[in-house]
Amino acid sequence: MKQSIGSTFLFNFVFIFIAIVIVFLAAIMNYMKAYKVNSGIENAIENNEGYNKLAIEQINDYLTNFGYRVDNNGSKTCAPTRTQVNSEGNVVTGKLMTSPYSGGKQRFKYCIYEFPKNDKNYFTYGVVTYIYVDIPMISNYFAIPVYSETEKIYEYGVR
Repeated sequence: MKQSIGSTFLFNFVFIFIAIVIVFLAAIMNYMKAYKVNSGIENAIENNEGYNKLAIEQINDYLTNFGYRVDNNGSKTCAPTRTQVNSEGNVVTGKLMTSPYSGGKQRFKYCIYEFPKNDKNYFTYGVVTYIYVDIPMISNYFAIPVYSETEKIYEYGVR
């Protein structure tokens, strides 16, 4: 009798452990996907030397091919500014470069902030994308923002 109660407890423990590991792995995979999306957006901005029409087209093509979620509900908006500490230790404020919903036919939710150039004549961009978490029983989702920055983009002439 003692053994059967002990094995039931052990099975419950194993099932709970497996459920926690599956949830943890799913979270890691979603976080990795968000950083991959950020990296693709950053590459488009860096390859086109700034956030311009060519970069926007490349970003929208990348997001379409990647399968990034199209968000048409308009419930979340981008903050108009974002502050950060640059490499010299100064606090700088970046302005929003995108509308809350970027793109043409499909509306992807990402935010791009331009941080002004400094005395060394370079500027950077900040990119915010979102991890979407679906809750099946509630049929709702919430978005977790993921932020990253581009490398320094040097300005050689007039933009």
